[in-house]
Amino acid sequence: MSNQVTLSVVRLINAAGSVAGIGYVTPENRIITCAHMVTQALGIPKDTAQKPDADVTVDFPFVERGKTRTARVVLWRTVYQSAALPLDGMEDTAVLEFADEPQIIAPLATTLGDTDYEYMIDAIRTGQVIPFLGAGVNLCDRAEGERWNATRQYLPSGEELSMALAAEFGYPWSDSGDLLRVSQYVALMHTLDRLNAKLRTIFNRDYPPTSLHEFFARLPSVLRGKGYRPNLLIVTTNYDDLLERAFTQFAQPFDLVTYWIGDQDEQRGKLLHWTMDGKRCPIDDPNKYDGIKLDEQRNLVNPVILKVHGAVDRTTAGFKKPLDSYVITEDHYLEYLTRSDIASLVPAILKEKLKLSSFLFLGYSLRDWNLRVFLNRIQMQQRRDLDIYYSWAIQKQPGDLEQRFWKARNVQIFDAKLRDYVAEIKRRVDLI
Repeated sequence: MSNQVTLSVVRLINAAGSVAGIGYVTPENRIITCAHMVTQALGIPKDTAQKPDADVTVDFPFVERGKTRTARVVLWRTVYQSAALPLDGMEDTAVLEFADEPQIIAPLATTLGDTDYEYMIDAIRTGQVIPFLGAGVNLCDRAEGERWNATRQYLPSGEELSMALAAEFGYPWSDSGDLLRVSQYVALMHTLDRLNAKLRTIFNRDYPPTSLHEFFARLPSVLRGKGYRPNLLIVTTNYDDLLERAFTQFAQPFDLVTYWIGDQDEQRGKLLHWTMDGKRCPIDDPNKYDGIKLDEQRNLVNPVILKVHGAVDRTTAGFKKPLDSYVITEDHYLEYLTRSDIASLVPAILKEKLKLSSFLFLGYSLRDWNLRVFLNRIQMQQRRDLDIYYSWAIQKQPGDLEQRFWKARNVQIFDAKLRDYVAEIKRRVDLI
């Protein structure tokens, strides 16, 4: 993370060649700085109320020694502007746009160092990081090169699930690893009921939790034993119940919140809160919902698992129909995005935590555009409030396109095997 910070620092240079101020480059290649620093760099009165129409000279001191660039002011807020102008709490702020497009701040994948782990451990200890779990976490403990086989000892990755559906239903095209397209084909050509039935046969099994699931399941008790309040929210787009079963295995109470795609009824397109006693509570008004308890310091009493793409229901017993819910076809995704802003459906207490936390992405590829939309909504609010939260992604040998996706979301990506990362972070948490 320290590498990412230094790469993003710029200096504002005045006409004499001296440093007049500093700024920070956002993932969109814009500079956030103070208006009074811009006036010092341009040599204009500090009470200048109108946006300056002049080039500002800047440089990257840690990257491009001896080279300067120019930028123009695109947003201007000073303490001297008229009281009639709404400042929105952004007094003494300027945003600059480069005249060219510097390509030097991409957070290239690196190996994890002690400093990186220290930042992560501190965020875990203070409850200011939210793990995002993708389908890749189910590969955490697999041997290198081992594939999902007929014994179904492990859950499938997203690609393996897609290829299994393609083989089962005779998908005729070459992109059999595209889960959205293959699922859409099955739903249209073989009915949605058959797709859901097949998915249930895959997810309605007692797969063994991985070391990653077990790490998060035991984390709350470990932190409490060391005098910390866990305040743990985990977000996942996975449909399985491995995380819930790991929490149950370690006797750790938790709240489960899932997206309900459902039938045409009053619960459709809402989030459901599943309590520990098996009761399902539709979250009709996210801003007023109080079913998720907080302590006196507004920490979560129990860990919360938020499943934003739905999930298999393995709790409904007897003759009742299970409430399986899968956002998996192209139509599902389009409806999901057009009918429901998932960020607006989240209870206010969870939305507040999302806004005030760093993210730790495990088992994810940001080619999942639905996840990107969800993140954009949350990070947009962070930027609106001028909050900067550094986030991390653990991914083995990420490609150039993948790194660009993460860079655009202010995420430092690390090249590491998930199993090795989990073992090391567990060791370091135990030593807190």
